[in-house]
Amino acid sequence: MTRENTVISIIGQKGSGKSYLTKQILTEFPRVFILDNTQEYARAEIVEGFNDCVARIVKASREKRFTISLRAETTDQDIALLRLIETVPYVLVVIEEASRYVSSARLPDAIAKLIRFGRHKCISQIYLARRATELHRDLTANSDVIITFHQHEPRDLLYLREFMGEKVGDKGIKARKLSKYRFIAWGKKSKAPRIVISRLQSQ
Repeated sequence: MTRENTVISIIGQKGSGKSYLTKQILTEFPRVFILDNTQEYARAEIVEGFNDCVARIVKASREKRFTISLRAETTDQDIALLRLIETVPYVLVVIEEASRYVSSARLPDAIAKLIRFGRHKCISQIYLARRATELHRDLTANSDVIITFHQHEPRDLLYLREFMGEKVGDKGIKARKLSKYRFIAWGKKSKAPRIVISRLQSQ
C-alpha cells in the first residue's frame, strides 16, 4: 500500500465518462469510502443512514479491504462523516457531485483539511464535478492531477487553461472535441493512477 496520497479532480458533463473512469481507479485502492447520492457504484457495499454510516466507518478502520458507499440524509451529515473519515489512515475518499459541498466561494473546513493535511494519514481523494467553475480554487490548486472530459462552456475552458495550458488547446479546442470517455489529464504523472496513464496512452 502506497505511503503517498493523491488528490484528483475529475470534471465532465453528465454521461461523459467520469464515473466510469473513477470505478476503474477504485480497483487500485484496497480501502475506499464513497460519498454517493448518485447511486453510481452498485458494486460497493451500500450503507444508508447517518448512525449506520458512523458505525460502519469505525468498523472499517480495522479492515484491510473494503469499498463502501455512504449515504447519509443531508450534506451536513456527509461533512460530519468526512470528519470521522479523516481519522482513518490509508483510504481513498470519493466525493461524487462535489458541487453539493463546494463552490467557487465555499469550501467546508472538513474538505479543506482533507485536501491540505490528508497526506499525513495517506488519505487520497477524488472529487467529481460537472463543471470546472463549480470547484473551489484551493481544491484545484492542490489537486495533484486534474482530469477533464468534454467541456464547452467558455468560462470552464478559461478556468482549465490556467492549470492545463496547451493541453486544453487554444480557446479550448481540444477539450471541446473530446468524444465520450476520452479525457485530458494534467499534473504529476507519478501521482496519476495506473489506469489513467494507460487510458491516455491508448487514446
